[in-house]
Amino acid sequence: MTWRFRFYAWFFDRPGLVARWIITNAVLFFTGGLMSALLDLALGPLDLRWGLTVWYSFIMAFSFVVFFNVGANLLGLGYEEWRDKNKTR
Repeated sequence: MTWRFRFYAWFFDRPGLVARWIITNAVLFFTGGLMSALLDLALGPLDLRWGLTVWYSFIMAFSFVVFFNVGANLLGLGYEEWRDKNKTR
């Protein structure tokens, strides 16, 4: 089993997928938003602080979630065929 199929099988092909997927996406969303908000707090000029940070944080957080989900599903390309071919009879 290749490493990408191992990750895909662990994440998508066992019970508890919905809870695992929701928790992972929530953590990614929170992390992406928090990183950009803290970066603006640390480096942003005082007179412009928090101007567009809320929108920027939302876009960053949403991008984190989208990139993770696209990447995880790209890792699983061909998994179902590989699993069906390698099933023990």
